[in-house]
Amino acid sequence: MAQFISKNNEEFIRKSLDEGLRLDGRGLLDGRIIQIVFGDKLGQVEVCLGKTRIYANITSNLVEPNPSRPNEGFMKFGVDLSVLSNDEQALSQHRMHRYSAEISKVLENIIKATKVVDAESLVVQANKLVWSIYVQLSVVNNDGNLIDALYLAAILALLSHKTPIVTSEGGDRFSVKPDTTKYPLSVAHIPIAMTFAFFNEGETIIFDPTREEEEIMDGRITVAMNIYRDLCYLQKPGGAPLSADVILRLVDVCSLKAAEITKVIREAIEANSKKVMSLRMNEYLLKAFAPPPDEAMQTESSIISDFESCLLYTSDAADDLLCVDLGGRRIIKKK
Repeated sequence: MAQFISKNNEEFIRKSLDEGLRLDGRGLLDGRIIQIVFGDKLGQVEVCLGKTRIYANITSNLVEPNPSRPNEGFMKFGVDLSVLSNDEQALSQHRMHRYSAEISKVLENIIKATKVVDAESLVVQANKLVWSIYVQLSVVNNDGNLIDALYLAAILALLSHKTPIVTSEGGDRFSVKPDTTKYPLSVAHIPIAMTFAFFNEGETIIFDPTREEEEIMDGRITVAMNIYRDLCYLQKPGGAPLSADVILRLVDVCSLKAAEITKVIREAIEANSKKVMSLRMNEYLLKAFAPPPDEAMQTESSIISDFESCLLYTSDAADDLLCVDLGGRRIIKKK
């Protein structure tokens, strides 16, 4: 069971931050290394932000639309923080259920409210059938800044997810073509969530706080911005007040951070696309140069017949290894 941070450690961290130093060697406005691993299925991704590790998985189903919005599909987010259930430190700070609801709300406000994914593109046929996209996010390990890590995993899962072609067979009958070409979701832009923690009533501000830094921070602020410098979202859940000048300076920092992180995302998506294309090409080549089924069966039967035409003579002498040659014939020793 994790213990609360000691008073000595708190004083040491605060003193280090006042001097512009952090325990992991980063600068005050430096982020941790982002590692991205895509799964075998579409919409599966694992993201590591430093030691914070998140797993994301998307499921899509065909459902009837909301009668009040017949021209829009559904998109929902689920956040699993069960890994924090045995973490006294995390529970004392976040209160698992409340924090899970807060993160889900942040994701919806950024992705849905700013129309990252076009809801109308999820419609198969108005008033009849739409796609329902469910993004399940699970915290595997918590080392701080869960909001940014969870959001990054969610946006990467959406970018890598694809839906199959759905055709109408007349009336209310539809058929899904799982083996045909699948199409990615219609993503209009990619906002980047960036969280800052502040200390000493806003005099010291750091980017991408770790778990220990979150434990002693005076407050935090999350800003979402895309590469076009559009301010998509801003959240400051209590804590010490920040002046307008400080917030404006953070917005300037976010414009640079958004460009850096967007580049990482695009490079990861491009590399994954090339990997998938290479695997599909290998599968195609294997099928293209594989012998026809009849020929393959004929080849297999000929091999079996070759083995069947090979006779092996055995006798009761086979139990005596010293008196049997390779054909199973008894060896008569001359005295």
